[in-house]
Amino acid sequence: MMKRTNKELKRRSKVVGAFPNQDLVLRLVVSILVDINEDWIIGNNI
Repeated sequence: MMKRTNKELKRRSKVVGAFPNQDLVLRLVVSILVDINEDWIIGNNI
């Protein structure tokens, strides 16, 4: 699970490039974790 999270963080942060402040970094991390959580919930309900 951690490897996937780290991979997604790297992939999405490369697209953005530089972050102007910490709030935007936190927003990106939270959105990635929400996406992974939703995928996990949907995958376990099948």
